[in-house]
Amino acid sequence: MTNARSAPTDDHNPGATRTAYLVLKVAEHSAAAGKKNQNHGGGGYIPVRTLAVLGHEWQIDYTPDGFHIPTGKFDGQRWLKLRLRLLMPFPEVATTECFRFRLGSSTEVPLWPRPALDASGHLGRDGNCFVRCAVVVHHGAASPSGADLQRDLGNLLTTHHGADVTFIVSGEQICAHRCVLGARSLVLRAELSGIASIVVEVSDMDAGTFRALLHFIYTDTLPPQLDDGHENPAMARRLLDAAERYGVERLRAVCEEKACAGVGVGNVAAELVCAERRGYARLRARCVEFLLARPRHFLEVAQAGGCKLLEAKCPWVLTELVTAIAESTLEGNRLRG
Repeated sequence: MTNARSAPTDDHNPGATRTAYLVLKVAEHSAAAGKKNQNHGGGGYIPVRTLAVLGHEWQIDYTPDGFHIPTGKFDGQRWLKLRLRLLMPFPEVATTECFRFRLGSSTEVPLWPRPALDASGHLGRDGNCFVRCAVVVHHGAASPSGADLQRDLGNLLTTHHGADVTFIVSGEQICAHRCVLGARSLVLRAELSGIASIVVEVSDMDAGTFRALLHFIYTDTLPPQLDDGHENPAMARRLLDAAERYGVERLRAVCEEKACAGVGVGNVAAELVCAERRGYARLRARCVEFLLARPRHFLEVAQAGGCKLLEAKCPWVLTELVTAIAESTLEGNRLRG
């Protein structure tokens, strides 16, 4: 059961603020965990409700026994966590800015470790508890010129008008503009400022990924393969590596989030190795959470050779995982017995 109300504001007034207050009922742990298992394809979160605030549609989810690993140390504790996602802006207010969120992006809010919550006295006799949430949205000034700028720069990229550098990527020629690249990427600025040649070869990257990188650099929007709700974990991972390589931080954050959403039994070991080597903290934490959340996940990954890969590439991570699973099992046995 949820209740929501919004503080009155003028939706058409730039600079207005609206706050939606919700009281969320967090179901009894075992029942909620059962629902979570049915919804584990969505990252282990249980959908609670959607709400509209200042012309944007939001989704609030929760998990009763997620993992929170802020320091990379696996203490085996399960947490009550919420997740807030921006689903879509409504067309009539599409110019409203939402600076901390983009379409499909989300943020997690760890609330309380399960052992502390169980011992806190805040749980009712039925095992339920209630959480009061406040979603605050600031109405920025409308900026229709922003869409024009994105379109015009996108056209500049596709028409090649005035292009002064050509990249050779996997045998394909891709034209671009040094001034735009240098303004958006300090790495590209440094690489291009020190050379007189107008032809630059890019190694260890496919042409599709490089084109997607340029699309974001010019328009500050995701390419069609990843935008509009499309889920393409492989593309997200390749673009994540490209964003890391060229120092495009916001693209890196968006792609890392999408890569987290694509973690599953078939790729979690390889993703964990990559995250460990490249320093993708959020992707690393998601892989660890996936492996520790359900024993069946770890077993299936081991049967598919994932543990051998971890042992060969980063054995310290495998040791931490096994230790965390053992500690969690011992704690569970102690509570039951």
